[in-house]
Order: sequence, then structure tokens, then C-alpha cells
Amino acid sequence: MGSRRRRPAAYLLLGLALAVFVFSLGAAPETWRDMRRFLREAELEEGVEYLRGFGGWTVVVILALFTVEALLAPVPNWFLMIANGMLFGPWVGSLVSLAGVAVGAMAAFAVARWVARRAIRRLLPAQVLERVDSFSRKNGFAVLLIARLIPFTSSDLWSYAAGLSRIPPLHFLAATVLGDLPAIVLFSFLGTAVLEDPRYTRWLAVGGGILLAGWAGYALWRRARAGSTARGT
Repeated sequence: MGSRRRRPAAYLLLGLALAVFVFSLGAAPETWRDMRRFLREAELEEGVEYLRGFGGWTVVVILALFTVEALLAPVPNWFLMIANGMLFGPWVGSLVSLAGVAVGAMAAFAVARWVARRAIRRLLPAQVLERVDSFSRKNGFAVLLIARLIPFTSSDLWSYAAGLSRIPPLHFLAATVLGDLPAIVLFSFLGTAVLEDPRYTRWLAVGGGILLAGWAGYALWRRARAGSTARGT
């Protein structure tokens, strides 16, 4: 019953991702002519001007590119994060990048959860799947958050891996947003300096560590509170 109840959510996630992509196709046709070259060869300044050419469709196109990047990885998402900072300014650019990361990650998660997982279930023993599912339900948020806080790792790989597990979708989304937030902020505010100066990689680790420590403190507080409540009763 549980898996059946989740199917409408899966269709909704996939539908939203497809809708973003379809709506982006309504942009001026001439701006799509160089899409292949943009995805393969574009340098940052050229890419920013190319995206600006979509006019009012720019945000929708960027969200579509984040989705395509999460599914197929034709262009690194840091490229889009830096471009957003240049196009919209660091604050709005961070919000656009955060939305793009969330939409793309959820699309990859949905494909893995409700398409690829069916094939995996036929290949792996039921006992192995049960152990993985039990672990991911209880610890999936913490594991995914730590993985996403590691600088310059494949976020797309973590999205697919999470989809194959049984981490709840809301836990996945929360871990994705929190885990990618430090990188998004740095790329939006500092641009290519993050790639050129190794100090910023350490800043990413520090920012991630702060978020992780905050979550760990909250988890310990909840556990201690539950224990005291149990003893009181």
C-alpha cells in the first residue's frame, strides 16, 4: 500500500521536470540553434550572454538545464551556478541555482526510485534490499548530507543512489538543499574564484561542517528528549 500511495508523488515530480523542459521550448527558436555547442564548448562569458538571449524565458531555461544536467550531466552544475550569479546577482542567483538543483535532483531521484529500482529488485536478493532499505530510512538523510557536503563530488550520482534506496523523498530534498547550499552561495558570490583559489574549497568544507554539526546537535537533542520522555512515563 505504501508504494502505491507514493506513485502520485512520483508522477508529479516527473511531470514537473518535464513541464519545465517543455515550457522552456517556448523560448525564441533562434536561441536554441547553438545549444549543442553551448553544452559542449561554451566558455563562461559566452554562456552567460547565450542564456541572457532567452529574455523572459531565461530562468525557465536554466531550470531545464539543471534538470538535463542532473539526468545526463552534459555540463557541470557549477557552470550554471556561476552564470546565475552573473545574470541575476548573487542573492537572486543563489535562489535560482537552489531551485535548479532541487528540481534536477528530484528528477534524477524520481527516475531512480520509480524506474531503475524495479530492475534492481530483480537482480539483488530480497534480504540485501531489506537491509539497505532499513538503513536508508533511518540514516539516509545524514549519509546523503555528508556526501553532498564533500566539495566537487558528483551530486547526480548521489541523487541516483538515493533514489535506489528507501530514503523518504522529503529527507532527500532537505539533504540536497542543505548539502548543496554552501557551494551555491560561494559560486554565486565569488564566481570563478572558487575554482582558482584552493582556500574556497576549504571554506566549502567549513560551511558544510557547520551545517552538519547543526543537524547532529538537533538529532542528539531529539534523541535525548525522547529518552527523557520515555523515562518520565
